[in-house]
Amino acid sequence: MQTLMDKVVLITDAIRDRRQLTFMANGHARQVCPHVLGTKQGKWHLFAWQFAGTSSHALQSGEERWRCFDVPDISDLVVQDGEWHRGWITGKRDHHSLCMDNEVAIVDPAHAAESQSASPFRIPPPPLRRAGQ
Repeated sequence: MQTLMDKVVLITDAIRDRRQLTFMANGHARQVCPHVLGTKQGKWHLFAWQFAGTSSHALQSGEERWRCFDVPDISDLVVQDGEWHRGWITGKRDHHSLCMDNEVAIVDPAHAAESQSASPFRIPPPPLRRAGQ
């Protein structure tokens, strides 16, 4: 059984070496690329890009998203080799700030999330029509 500090060390090493993690959390198998490890109000958190596995939010095939995990709730943690997924963000907002207030380990900026602007090619919805128009 992995202790909390065992998990912290494994996650820190995976962030430094840009290696994938697989684990169970909240009853779901997760496959992620860890980007930030830190604490919020003294509790350990992992901010990661989930690219495979399952989720309570219906992770569709090919759908990826940012996740914040409570490290104590992670079990069966395994570090593995594989493609590094940078993830993406829109805007300039610090995308992990809601997950933690104290960063302990963060991925090298050259391998961090890519910034994507909101698409300028969005087609606005048609104006609402009132009855009789």
